[in-house]
Amino acid sequence: MMYPFGYGDGGGGATRDELEMVRRAECLLKEAEYWDTVCAVYAKSRADGRRETLQKLWKRLLLQEFHDILPGTGIARVHEEAVRELDAIAEGAKGILNDSLSLLEPDMVQPVMEKAEGVLGYHEDTERYSMESPFLYVELDHTGRIWQLRAKENGTEFVDMSSPMNELRLYRNVNSYYDAWEIGRMYEQEEEELDRTNWQISKAEYDDRPAWLLQGRIRESSFSQYIVLSRDGRQLEFYSKAYHKGRLQSGELCDRVCDMVRL
Repeated sequence: MMYPFGYGDGGGGATRDELEMVRRAECLLKEAEYWDTVCAVYAKSRADGRRETLQKLWKRLLLQEFHDILPGTGIARVHEEAVRELDAIAEGAKGILNDSLSLLEPDMVQPVMEKAEGVLGYHEDTERYSMESPFLYVELDHTGRIWQLRAKENGTEFVDMSSPMNELRLYRNVNSYYDAWEIGRMYEQEEEELDRTNWQISKAEYDDRPAWLLQGRIRESSFSQYIVLSRDGRQLEFYSKAYHKGRLQSGELCDRVCDMVRL
């Protein structure tokens, strides 16, 4: 789900860079926690106080994800302090991660990943596009909807034909109490029909991998989405950007950029 964010009270956040800093800190902490556990199990070693340090870092990060910081409703000082704190959290996580990796055998931290190049195709009879690896077969239409996702090893089908995957939808967020505060419970009754006529899909590359690139417009906004197989060919990934343009209730023009990572 993509939910818009913007600048609040002239404070300067949350910017796209700040959101990426939050995500980076999260990823580093998860990696640090994982390899600290591996170290404790296989290397039979764990530095004193490392687990307690991780807990403190997580709490510091959660404070920076408070609802007055991420939506941009804080003053300038709040966001300036958040940037410094996020940097410190990331550095702390990297320190723990490096300590853990230094205690493990090289073959434990550098596994060899099997590579499987994806193959793209087009089927004129069904007007559908496909991508395939030794492990997965995928079919999609020109709007990016996934109609078939099959595991080739055992034939398992993951898509219900009555409800395709990756179907982009637009809902009006009409909240009974506080605008832009939360997603209203009745949002599913406020779905707006999308004009997918001019959406296009084309061959592309993402991170040196063959991909389908979906591009289109929703009202005044535009979006793009890369649909690609993972390097080992066992996972279907989506990388999306939406450039949102519209008018706020106050009549002010807003221009925001939202990112989604892997689905």
